[in-house]
Amino acid sequence: MITVKGKKIIMNKGDYGLPIVYNLTGELLQATDKILFTIDDVIEKEYTLTEDSGKYTFTFELSKEDSDKLTKNFYFYSIKAYREGVLLDTLVDDEGFELI
Repeated sequence: MITVKGKKIIMNKGDYGLPIVYNLTGELLQATDKILFTIDDVIEKEYTLTEDSGKYTFTFELSKEDSDKLTKNFYFYSIKAYREGVLLDTLVDDEGFELI
């Protein structure tokens, strides 16, 4: 089970493949931008944006291999947008990610 409360993510140990869809808007974003989702220094995943009528989305989900890297603990996650390898914006900075 995965739960989102505000920006905090709570997940049960061993869960994987449970998607969280992030909807992004902003004049700075382009469909070619990359999103980097990091959980402390344990997980780093890059996503491509999907565009629909000027709104952008990406879907975060952990693979079994990613999930196995995490132990029951409280982590911090960040979401950053990059364009051609250059940081464009920090969308979420050091929010809670709890594995129970």
